Amino acid sequence: MGKLEDFIDNIEKKEGNAGFDAEGVIGLFRQRVEDFYSRVEQDWLKELINSGKIHCAREGIEVTEESLGTYPMDEMVIKFFRFVIRLTPIGTILIGSPGRIDMTFEGKSRMLVLVDRRITCAAEQIVIRERIVGGQQTDDEEERDKVEERPKPEYVWKYIDDPREYTYAVLDKESFQNLIVELVNGKKLF
Repeated sequence: MGKLEDFIDNIEKKEGNAGFDAEGVIGLFRQRVEDFYSRVEQDWLKELINSGKIHCAREGIEVTEESLGTYPMDEMVIKFFRFVIRLTPIGTILIGSPGRIDMTFEGKSRMLVLVDRRITCAAEQIVIRERIVGGQQTDDEEERDKVEERPKPEYVWKYIDDPREYTYAVLDKESFQNLIVELVNGKKLF
């Protein structure tokens, strides 16, 4: 057929037929979002929900990602008085994070992201290695060039504390409630 078919055949030979498990990625994202929503309802806002001061509901939305297509998800809607805060899942195929939820109120938003619990800023996620090819390497250089094994990430939800520096802060009951207050009060969020 031509160059494209040859190109595709070569990739298939190199990578095999394992392919990308889109349903697995979507399923894991759904579970992580559901776990997050449960924590919000059953821990972080539980007293306010039980007292009737806050109401939480789920609404179906569609998320579209280039490599995964369009799939259904739930958005959490938090209501009190005339205020409506939305927790909207954005996706999974992100640089440095396997998941993002945007917390929004009247055009203002905060990003909630899944990152390794040890990470405090985006700069810690970037690793640059340089290697000069050519010439003879000594044993010390060969040892240095070996890739360091990194511990498996322990993903937790954090929020982007300062978008200018892309720093992450721990998302817990206090910080979650503070984010709601900041969004509703109209506090300048950078």
